[in-house]
Amino acid sequence: MAVSGPNDPTATDNGWAYFWRGYAAQFEDLGLARIEWLKAEEHFARAGDQTGLDLVACGLVQGVQLDNQSFDGYAAREERASRLRDLPGAPALDLFVVATRIIIASLRCEFGVAFASDLERAFSALGSEIDANVTLRCACAALKGIGRAFERARADDFLLASERVASRPEVTDYGRALWHLFSALSRWYDVSICQRTREQLDAVERHAHGTVGRRLMARAQIMRALIALNADDAPTADANLNAAHKLLDPEYSQDYALFHLLRARHALAIGAFDQSLAHATVSLQKCEAMQAPAAEIVPILMTMASAQAALGRYDEALAAFVRSGEMSDGVQANPCHVHARLVHALSDMREGALGEARAELLAAFALARNVDLTHFFRALPVLAAKVCGAALDLDADLPFVQKVIAARRLSCPDIGISRWPWALRLKTLGAFVIERDDVPLKPARKAPKRLIDLLRFVASLGGRHVDAARAAATLWPEADGDFGRDALKAMLHRVRVLLGADALQVRDGQISFDEKTVWLDTWALEHVAARIELLAGSGLANDRGSPDGELALRRLQLLTLYRGHFLGEGEVPAWALPMRDRLRARFVRSVEMLGQRLERLGRQDEAIHLYRAALEQDNLAEELYQRLIECHLARGEHAQALGAYRRCRELLSIVLGLRPSARTEALAARIAAH
Repeated sequence: MAVSGPNDPTATDNGWAYFWRGYAAQFEDLGLARIEWLKAEEHFARAGDQTGLDLVACGLVQGVQLDNQSFDGYAAREERASRLRDLPGAPALDLFVVATRIIIASLRCEFGVAFASDLERAFSALGSEIDANVTLRCACAALKGIGRAFERARADDFLLASERVASRPEVTDYGRALWHLFSALSRWYDVSICQRTREQLDAVERHAHGTVGRRLMARAQIMRALIALNADDAPTADANLNAAHKLLDPEYSQDYALFHLLRARHALAIGAFDQSLAHATVSLQKCEAMQAPAAEIVPILMTMASAQAALGRYDEALAAFVRSGEMSDGVQANPCHVHARLVHALSDMREGALGEARAELLAAFALARNVDLTHFFRALPVLAAKVCGAALDLDADLPFVQKVIAARRLSCPDIGISRWPWALRLKTLGAFVIERDDVPLKPARKAPKRLIDLLRFVASLGGRHVDAARAAATLWPEADGDFGRDALKAMLHRVRVLLGADALQVRDGQISFDEKTVWLDTWALEHVAARIELLAGSGLANDRGSPDGELALRRLQLLTLYRGHFLGEGEVPAWALPMRDRLRARFVRSVEMLGQRLERLGRQDEAIHLYRAALEQDNLAEELYQRLIECHLARGEHAQALGAYRRCRELLSIVLGLRPSARTEALAARIAAH
């Protein structure tokens, strides 16, 4: 290949001889080119030839980025190559330099005017008379950056122009395979051209031959795994990674690091979090051993931190996210900072510091808005849903959280989250309300009383597996069996018209609300109460460590859910009274258990706040007045204790016509004694 450049390309015993041999070899095997360039570098260093060192640095930088070679000595070479400008009278060698500048700018995420100018030069070269292998190599370097500097149409033009060069007969098979690989890399994330990307990877395997081709085929399989993971296709990704593992070259640590990174991501996708952490650790060790730059290490740290967060190892996850942010520049650091704050919030919640958790969530979402980051914890939808649920409970930026849930179609992680955006919500505590998309349902015409009674009746019997014959007999007591069944059937049809076909289901003579589409507040209250009873007890909770973090959140949920008695304060049908009494008793019992735990921990002020908040919802709960009086007495607040006693006595007398119990009067005597 005739290429003009510094010194005589026919020389045989100096750095330039090795440089030109490396330059020629790069179009068949960048690994072989590296051997020649390293020899050239030794000669140039001894001779003090700065131009030679600059050009060798360009070749070695390209080898690292295009061929996944060693990062040994990369930083100094990158710095040297980035300063090199045009070489007058040497167009092919000038493209060699331009390709290097494009690679460096892409790695550094420096997509400014200089980067766009170099891309334009690469584009212009595709239509020039410069050797096809030279121009195609420059195109390969540019492919990862075209989406940053060109609009979609212009990027497509670049791909088309470089494809014409790749099809020219003088282009080597290695050059074609490399171009197809980087063409796939340039758009791997674009699902609209997924088939096109697969065809590019097929072409890599057609043109790859021998030992060099084996390395390229390994990267093609890794690329297929990346595409599969992006499409949430874990089985295909697993098969691709298994195929890649058989082709990996031990001398190419970058390939191994990327392989283990994708193994870590695959393990995240299937919920194998310990395996994910192990693979991410291997990937990080390999990158650090080969002195990889920050841009290569940050994705590994992010994956490692995600696995640690999924395992509940929040301190380690926070440290990894913080480190990744410190290693990133500008807006590239924002996702790292967002995840760090989210993990901090999760840690605060586990400790029961809900105020601090809310502050961290608000700060995280403010950052996320700036970069429209809705896919935090992308590989961990359950953890993302947990974060969103906590934000809803804590009233932290509800519009953004709802946007995230809608964009990702996240599933509700816990039925106790009353603000989760269910399509259909039935509220029975405090009043009977039907909400669709968070808005109270207003039928075109007034819903018949029997329709509402049917919904209330099903809810009063638990919302699941309610006997249809019993419903007919209860709601149409004056009708005979057939008429009652027909009336019920007609009313069920009207319910489905109003609420949707799946809202109320009848199977084997039993009526149930569909738990996938309907949220019922009684279900949520029963769930929250059950968790409180489990965690506030002295058995299982102690075996699993302090449950205070979850109990703090459950306390908030309990008070949010119980807005009043079942079906409100109006006239309540006799068939609803058992559910009303049961839910009221469970609410009071849960408040007592939470409050007594707070008292045992010496947190009387929090217990007092809890009892007062609960009494706002049920001002006849004598048990809670007793606990409130006990707390005030323990704090020496006798006037407040007396006020609580008097309120209890007056309400019991006025509303129920009853006197306080002996235990309450005994507390009154203790107050009087002081």
